[in-house]
This record gives sequence, C-alpha cells and structure tokens, in this order.
Amino acid sequence: MPTNSLPIPLTRFIGRKKEIAAINHLIEQTRLLTLTGSGGCGKTRLAIQVATDLDDTFSDGIGFVDLTPLADAMLVPQIVASVFDLGQAGTLAPIDLLKNFLRAQNLLIVLDNCEHLIHASAQLAESLLTHCPDLKILATSREALNVSGEITFRVPSLAHPHQQQLPPLESFAKFEAIRLFTERAQAANPDFELTNTNAPAIAQICQRLDGIPLAIELAAARVKMLAVEQIAARLDARFHLLTLGSRTAPTRQQTLRAAMDWSCALLSAPEQGALNRISVFMGGWTLDAIEAVGANSSDVLDLLSRLVDKSLVIVEMRDGRMRYRMLETIRQYASEKLIESGEAESARNRHLDFFLHLAEEATLNLVGPNPVKWLQRLDSEYDNVRVALRTAVECKKIDQGLRLVCALGEFWEARGFFSEGRALATLFLSSTNEIDSRTKSIRAHVFFHVGWLAMLQNDYATGDSLMQQSISLCQELGDNTGIARALVAMSFAALNHGDSDLARSLIDKALALLTPQGEKHTLAQALNIQGIVLREQGDYAAARASMDESLALRRALGDKRSIAKSLNDIGATAYVQGDPSAESLLEASLTLRQELADQFGIPRSLHDLGAVALSRGDLTRAQMCYSQALALFRDQGDKRNAIKCLEGLAGVAAANNQVAQAAQLFGMAEAAREMIGVPMPKTWHANYDRALAIVRQRLDNATLASVWAKGRTISFEQAIEYALAEVKIPDATDVPSPRQAAKEKFGGLTAREREVAILIAQGKSNRDIAATFVLSERTVEGYVSSILNKLGFNTRAQIAAWVAEKGLFKSDKS
Repeated sequence: MPTNSLPIPLTRFIGRKKEIAAINHLIEQTRLLTLTGSGGCGKTRLAIQVATDLDDTFSDGIGFVDLTPLADAMLVPQIVASVFDLGQAGTLAPIDLLKNFLRAQNLLIVLDNCEHLIHASAQLAESLLTHCPDLKILATSREALNVSGEITFRVPSLAHPHQQQLPPLESFAKFEAIRLFTERAQAANPDFELTNTNAPAIAQICQRLDGIPLAIELAAARVKMLAVEQIAARLDARFHLLTLGSRTAPTRQQTLRAAMDWSCALLSAPEQGALNRISVFMGGWTLDAIEAVGANSSDVLDLLSRLVDKSLVIVEMRDGRMRYRMLETIRQYASEKLIESGEAESARNRHLDFFLHLAEEATLNLVGPNPVKWLQRLDSEYDNVRVALRTAVECKKIDQGLRLVCALGEFWEARGFFSEGRALATLFLSSTNEIDSRTKSIRAHVFFHVGWLAMLQNDYATGDSLMQQSISLCQELGDNTGIARALVAMSFAALNHGDSDLARSLIDKALALLTPQGEKHTLAQALNIQGIVLREQGDYAAARASMDESLALRRALGDKRSIAKSLNDIGATAYVQGDPSAESLLEASLTLRQELADQFGIPRSLHDLGAVALSRGDLTRAQMCYSQALALFRDQGDKRNAIKCLEGLAGVAAANNQVAQAAQLFGMAEAAREMIGVPMPKTWHANYDRALAIVRQRLDNATLASVWAKGRTISFEQAIEYALAEVKIPDATDVPSPRQAAKEKFGGLTAREREVAILIAQGKSNRDIAATFVLSERTVEGYVSSILNKLGFNTRAQIAAWVAEKGLFKSDKS
C-alpha cells in the first residue's frame, strides 16, 4: 500500500499555476529540489499542493516530514523514520533503517522547514539520495541545502496590482494576492465583498505587504472588526496589527512578528547587524552603497551573500547594475531592531552622506553629453534620496540638506517633480541656522531652484520673491552669474505674465552680467530666453539669431537636455514664421527628450507638434499630441501650459465640427486664464482666432453664449477630464491625412526616416546623421534598419538609388 502522509489543508489553494508548472518540470530534472523564500511566502503550502498533484507519479507514495517542532539536529533521521513507521530494529541507526527501507522505493519525501536544522537536513538528504536511486526529495527552507545535484526554486510573492496603475474591477480577480485576501476576508466576514469602493485599499494592502501570503491572510482576518481602508492606514504598525493567526497554526505563523522572529533567530550576530543596517535603504541599494553604510563590517560582501542565501535579501539586475532589496515587511522588522541596537543614527548619517555625494556627482553630469545614465541612476535611487532628505530634516543636518536640494534641482525639473521639490526645499530654507559664505552660496542656488519650480507651476509671486532672495545673496557674494541666472528666470516669468517690455529689460540686464569667457550654461539659457522674448515682440529674425547662438553654445557644451530645449524653441519660432522646417525641428526635440525621458520637455514638444499638425489639417495627430501634453501638464501642476492645450483641443474640436465642445472648451480656458492671471501669448492669438471664427460661423450667438458660459462654470480639473474625454477624432480610413499620404507615396517611411534616407544618399555616416539630428548612434541605427526593412533593401547604396528615384534630394516637406 503506497504511503501518503501529506496533511489535508483546511482552506482552498489559490493560484500559483506558473510556479506549479515550473516546479513539476524541475522535479523531472533533479532528485533534490528546494523551495526557498522568505518567511510566510507560502513554501509549505505550495510544496503540499505540488506533492498532492504528483500523488500518482510515485508508485510507493509520498512522505511528509515537518521539522518545525524539532530542535535537536541528531533527531532528524529519527523523525523522518517515524513517518514511515520504522521503529528501532536492533542496533541499526535511524539513518540506516531509512536507507534499507527506501532503497527500492519509488517515493517522494517532502522535507518541510529545514532552515533551523540546515546541516542535519543536508546530511540526511545527501545520504538517502546516494543510497536510494528512486527516491526524490522536495525540501522547503529559507536557504538552500547546498547538496550536490540540488536545484533551488525561489518562491515569489503573489502577484498584486500596483496602486499607481489599478486595473478595472473585473480584472482584479486575475491577481492572486487579491483573490487570497478576498477569500480569506469572506471566511472572516461572510458579508465582505470586493467592490469599486474598497478595491484601491485592498490593492494597497497587498502591495504594502509585498504579496506575502501569510501577511495577507493575517490582514484579511482583521475585516471582522476593521474596514479595509482602516487596515491599509494601520500598516505602518503591521507587527501590532497582524496578530490574528489560526490558533492551530504553528506558533511562527500566528503573527507576522513571530514569522520574522523565526527567520532572524537563525542569523549570526554579524548577519543580524548587517540586516539591521541595510534597513535604512528604501527601494533597494547597490554594493557600493551598502559598503558605505555598513561601516563596521569589513566583510560586507560575504554577509550580504549570506543574507541573500537565507532569503532575507533579493538580488536582481537593473539598468546594468546588480541591485539588492528587501521585502518591506522584513525591512520594517530590521529597522525596529536597528533602533533597539542604538546604531540607527550613525547608519542614517552614513546613508545621507552616500546619497548626498551621489546626487552631487549626478548633477554635474545631467548637463553633459550622457545625462541618461545619471537620470536613470537617480531614478533608481530616488526612494533612497527621499530617505536621505528626511534624515537631514529629522537630524537637523541643514547644510547637508541644502546641498542635497541644490543637487536635485535639475533632476526635479527633468522628471516633473515640481510640487515635491518645492515642498522639500522649503523645509530647509525655513531654517534660521547661522550661515557662512559657502552655505550662503548654496542657499542662493536653492532659492533659485525652488523659485524656478514655483514659476513652472505658474506661482509667479512666490517664484519672483525667491529669485529676489537668491539675487540678494549673490550680490553679497559678488556672484554675477548667480544674479544673471535669477534675472533670466524672472524675465521668463514676466513674459508669461504678458509683460514683454519688462521681460526684455530683465534679460538685457542678465546678458550684461555675462561674458563669452564666463559660465556658458547660463549664457546659453539667457540667449535662448532672449530669443523667446524677441519672438513674442514680433522680431523673428533677431529671435532666431539669439536662439541659434544659444544652440551653438549648447552643442559645444554637449548639454543634451538644453539642446532639446533650443531645438523646440527654434521649431516653435519657425512655426510662427510659417517655416516648413518647424515640424522636423520639433520632432528632433521630441525624439531627444523621449530618449532622455525628460518629463519637463516632452509635453512642451508635444504641444507645439499639436499646433503644427492642426495647422495642416492632421486632426488625429493634433488631438493625440495635445491630449498627451495636457495629461502630463496636469500631473506636473503646470496650469499655464495645460490651458494652452485646452485651447488647442478647442481648435481641434472646431476643425472637426464639434463646435459646441469647442465653445465649451474656450469658456473653460478663459475662466482658467482669469483664475491664474496669465494672459494669452501674442504668438498664440492667430491659432485661437482661427478656431473661434469657425465656432462663431457655425453656432448662433445665443447658443454660443450659453455653451461658453457653461464652460466657465466648470472646475479646472473637470475641464481637463472633459477635454480628454470629449475631443475624439474618428479614424479616417477613407481619406488619408497628408502625413499618411506621404508615407504611402514614399514606401511607408515616416518624415524622419525620409530625412535619414536623404543623408544616407549624401554619403553621411551614422555618426554624421546622429550629430545632425542630435540623436544617439543607436537611434540612428534603428532608423536605418527600419528603412531597409520597409523598402526591402539590404544596402545603403540601394537607399541612395531609391532617394534619387523619388526625387527626395529636391525637398521633402510632406
């Protein structure tokens, strides 16, 4: 009679189809498979389910051995023998009894919870597998047994939705963590159900508990007395909250703290100390970071490796670098232990020092030829940077906090973190610490950065005040470049207020303080803003001259983000002039900004491309560009540019004969401009007037007045939602747009691909083409590959012949 000592679970097993399939495949490949993972991740339950499914595979059955209650390593063979009812036989040791019994058996042993008896478990497994050819062992442990031939499988957390990208309610059930929480919650409270109202809180619970099944089950048990929103709000105290485990469950599974205590009791003192210290990291860390923070440990790498082996730290490759991270539940537990050890302050200070120096190194490189690498590095470490800023506030490290804020100014702009940057900077600027000249210089820079962020959010009064404070400090220091930098920003703000004369005066003062031999980034910015001021005053030739001079400086500096700004501003000026090169300039700016993931610049390029598309009747593209730009400006809190997008979409609606929607959007935009006190730019009037003329022509005065007035009553947030939802252009399948017609005429090539093809025909290399369009060579390679594929060619010579045949050398304005 086959053996089967598997326990019968009292609750339904949920999900894990991919994991079960993978484990079944691995069991076919090996005789020792160990399921590893952190405490509470579901190793035991998964092993039981896999073994149950394999019941018919092993002719002599399945034996289940739970090592949890065992403390004496010498008794491991005996407890395994007892599963098979092997009593003492004369003088034979339990291990020999097992070998004799299992030698001819086709059997699977599930060896559960080996971590606290890891050496004894490894010796048992090796001995049995060596002598019993048809035996297989499925072990569960928080670390591998390290036996020859062993394969390990790390049990992942349950899949859960992310709060930032919640799916519709009908898709929630596809997430295993949601299904587990819902089913266990219904067991605790039969009236519980998943709804649109509570779904976000349930998703938050599952995400913050890292998808750990034990933690989710303990949280679900709390619905007897708490709403899910209350549970979610209390997760910062999760070890006090999650304490309602089953009375019959193992002690280590009755509370979340007990599960963590079990894991950490198995650590050596150096391992526990290392785990505690790395709890200061948020969102992961790199090896150089832990080496800096783990000050007392000369063998950091070895300790880190052991924590990875024990499933307390996860290692993964991101952006070409090895990164390490802890599940948040483990991190919070280790953080408590760090505070108890008295080392918390020193660990946090070392963490602050490391990320301050990283941010300062990054900011020097964000204005250079390879900002992508450093933007990505700051993206990866931004959770840690936030922690460092919090440390500077809480530990009153004001000078270091100011330096960190100063270093993050460019990053905050590039990523559109305007509100957060302002809030964090203000915490340090409000300090009344006595300051020396070095700190005075840093404060001047911080005043500038936070003032600039305020201006980008149309808070010009605050921005102007902060710039004045920056100027005062720079005057005390004799820093003409700093003064000029603030004057340039104030000129930009004055222009947005509609005062081009003041803007001209301020930019002239700034340029008078700058020399070609001085700091060139500020000079380039001043020249570009001068060009924008001149454009608004109608002097297009002088505007282009200033902008071209700025672009030349930026190219010499290799400052890609600023090059993209110049290309966009020159393209916008070309559009106002009616120059057909506008679109290619704006496309070049957008391509570069997308390559840099420049959240500040992308919506600006999209907005201007929307205007170009609308002017030539490509309503589909105009709607797409304006809508994408509007959503980004909304997220950044940039109301001035969001209003321009509302007016642009009103133009799209008017051209599409959605005149009532257009009139309502015009009313919304008018009220919004009055609300923030920002007049319409002079260069924008022509677009506005064209669209308004269409509306006036197709709506009678009474209807126009009524719909317009209705638009004025709608909140700004509702106006944005209305614009994104109501302005829709149907697919024009019968009549291709000019852009589509051009693509069909030229073998499906986009405008940019045709431009690349022309340069190939002129004998330009990929490097030459990259320099022309300010792209990476890899991007150009992508264009060339696409051209060859679309045209069915194999060589650049074939592209050159095709360009000549199509007459593209003459001009491609399509």
